[in-house]
Amino acid sequence: MPTVRFAVAVPLLMCWVALAACETTPAPAPVAAANKWQLVFEEQPGAFLSVWGTANDDVWIVGAHNPAKFDNNPTALHWTGKDWQRIAAQAPGADFWWVAGLPKGDVWIGGTLGTIAHWNRADGTTTIEKTPTKDTIFGILPVTATDIWAVGGDANCSAPACGVIWHSDGKTWLPADVPAALLTLSRQWFKAWKYKNSIYVVGSWSDDTKPSAILKYDGKTWTSVASDVTRTLLTIAGNDAADAPACAAVGGSNEGVITQMQADGTWKKYSSTKKLPMLNGVFVPTKGNAVAVGAGGSLYERKAGVWTLNTELPDVSADDFHSVWVSPQGEVWAVGGQILSTPQIAGMVVRFGSGLISTKLP
Repeated sequence: MPTVRFAVAVPLLMCWVALAACETTPAPAPVAAANKWQLVFEEQPGAFLSVWGTANDDVWIVGAHNPAKFDNNPTALHWTGKDWQRIAAQAPGADFWWVAGLPKGDVWIGGTLGTIAHWNRADGTTTIEKTPTKDTIFGILPVTATDIWAVGGDANCSAPACGVIWHSDGKTWLPADVPAALLTLSRQWFKAWKYKNSIYVVGSWSDDTKPSAILKYDGKTWTSVASDVTRTLLTIAGNDAADAPACAAVGGSNEGVITQMQADGTWKKYSSTKKLPMLNGVFVPTKGNAVAVGAGGSLYERKAGVWTLNTELPDVSADDFHSVWVSPQGEVWAVGGQILSTPQIAGMVVRFGSGLISTKLP
């Protein structure tokens, strides 16, 4: 009997050991899809002029209206991570120039005809807010729900002091209390950004011999900031947590320019070994490379302090990029089209991320 019991026990023990091994062996981890560039949209009726978001599944793109009919509403698209939504904004004939919002909060969009649209995240409704004038809003900056900035001007004005800087307390838009002598430094103001507790505004020069069209507001006083460039600056972006220099502005005309804030608060022009194209947009993420975009579908990444042209994008060289945004997860979005034409047409979008996303619009 003991022999029989021993003969039976051994196979059972081996089976138990085998089962235990099967149960404790972890399943292989899924292989993450490699990041790659995707041409999401091209040849859309109106050019795309701005992209912004809070995450890979909350991306906003806005732009010009369809020129086939003057009273068409401007373009406003929202990527949910699953599909595209069109945001209804009742602003016939207007074009949207910029979009920005609050993390997990509302979104504001600025454009021509003095248009500012406010999207309420709680109920998904969009309201066109009352503004002081019909000037074009080229840039918009929500700091909090009761502290929102808008900058722009009259794009057809060649005289000084055609620019506007507005502020909203969440209820009413009013001209900001900027000294008149500082407003005259620019023909138009193009973008605003908050960096290290101060608001910075950049624009076009009234006097091309004087580098002065950068304003700073520390919460109490407006000042002009020292700079070593005399070209128009179109976009500014910064990030308190990014590697230094953590704030940059881009612009130019027939030749592009990048200027970066130094530790002492002054600005220093980036010296490139090659001529840069006109640069329209810039973004500085918390992690990863700062990115700038511009004419001829060009995209530059700052690697170890050097701005390097990315040559891996889809061929969109017939068009220009106007705006770029990098998600907290590292996705890169760039948008543009024929932005210098009248009307602005041929909207296009490229994205660098994992897998492919929908190219179907509702």
